[in-house]
Amino acid sequence: MNIQILLVVLVGILSYANGANDISKGIATLVGSGVSDFKRALLWGTLWTTAGTLVAARLSTAMMKTFAAGMTLSNIPIMVVMLSVVTGASMWVWFATRTGLPVSTTHAITGSMIGVIIFSVGFTPSAPLPSLVMKIITPLLLSPIVAFALAFAANRLFRRRLEKLNASCVCMTKQPLALVPVFAIQTTSNNTLVQGMSMQDVPAQLTPIHGTVEECSTSSSVVAKLRILDTAHYVSAGLTSFARGLNDAPKIIPFLLLAPAINVIPLQGYIYIGIAMALGGLVSGLRVIRTLSERITSLSHTDGFLANVITSSLVGLGAWFGLPMSTTHVSTSAIVGAGVSQKKTVSRKVIREIATAWIVTLPMSAFIAVISAIVLQYFIS
Repeated sequence: MNIQILLVVLVGILSYANGANDISKGIATLVGSGVSDFKRALLWGTLWTTAGTLVAARLSTAMMKTFAAGMTLSNIPIMVVMLSVVTGASMWVWFATRTGLPVSTTHAITGSMIGVIIFSVGFTPSAPLPSLVMKIITPLLLSPIVAFALAFAANRLFRRRLEKLNASCVCMTKQPLALVPVFAIQTTSNNTLVQGMSMQDVPAQLTPIHGTVEECSTSSSVVAKLRILDTAHYVSAGLTSFARGLNDAPKIIPFLLLAPAINVIPLQGYIYIGIAMALGGLVSGLRVIRTLSERITSLSHTDGFLANVITSSLVGLGAWFGLPMSTTHVSTSAIVGAGVSQKKTVSRKVIREIATAWIVTLPMSAFIAVISAIVLQYFIS
């Protein structure tokens, strides 16, 4: 197989694995709080992730440059570097997805990149590796701590107000067909005016009414109802998924743009990545969604909404300023922070499993990437 074609295929596999593992980060709160079922949440998250991926072509150039710079630090052929890095990242993320563990694609790419660079040029004070590591690792390490703290504080500060909002509902009521008296003046056949009263049909009318959930549920005239916090929760989940696409796609696109003899414009690459992410989420995203939505802690509407608002804000700002963040780490930390603030039971076993997966992601992806680089050097000069 042509190595350019192999690289394109591996980029598709990495994007698919990313979609399967990361689709849960935006929609797990919808499922966990009972606002949506799995199928509807998957479709909603996929739609907004794809939109974020396409918008990233214009808004996330800083992030793309950061990861593209890392690909050029090695002294081995660029195709060996990229094939090794994408192999290490995709294999590890796919393994984690199959076991239902939420891991970071950003961590996997970073670990693979660092492994190949150290294998190639070594680790010395004069090497450019430390500055790259600091630029990528610092926001990766700080963002989960910030997410946990913000979710904890926001739940304490805004919970009561949001619970009141949770009881609010906007209803559409339909008034039945009615006959009402109407005063009328008519002209007869001999051109005389006749005045009098007649009965006229008044068609049914839809009227929006703001009330409580109980009022909307018990009224017989209500034909449609919309819970305000549920709607806000859907919006926040969409924004989180959008921010994820905005943040993750620029980390994958350099594999296509830097490769020799692959003549692809950025938008084409983002479309390809977006399609692969969407397929991964729709086909293979269920396992990790169950972990985040059901196994960590119980979620209320308020918990889920606040966790999503914090996740989308942090990850979106990171994409805008070129600061690599893991949607996995941010969203999981926000969910845990929301649960801890209300003294809810948090599964320590699941947290340990997730933390272990986070810790081993860097060395495992680096190990796979280095093995790949050793093998590939025999075939690519």
